[in-house]
Amino acid sequence: MFFRGRSILFKEQGEVLLLRFANDLEELAKVEQLPKLEGKKMFLYLSPKKAGITKKSQQRRDREEAESAARNAEAGKGEDSNKSNVDNGLFANAKNGSAALDKLKNE
Repeated sequence: MFFRGRSILFKEQGEVLLLRFANDLEELAKVEQLPKLEGKKMFLYLSPKKAGITKKSQQRRDREEAESAARNAEAGKGEDSNKSNVDNGLFANAKNGSAALDKLKNE
């Protein structure tokens, strides 16, 4: 990142931007060196991760969680609420899961 003119006053914002960039790329790369200011330039060194299982960034996990919640809300509008709780909940694989859930609600 290159700071021009008076933008050097906002070093902290530049560092935050680089750290957010590194966080978004955590699936593909790891940070070799944290942001460092040299003159009017700020550097962040990244190195590629080995091929294999990739982790999802927190931002992507949050986005996917929000999307799935929206889909579940959309799908649950016309269905019985007990049925959707059985399908997605603790009793999803149990025999007579809806009956067990009704017992818990009545107690």
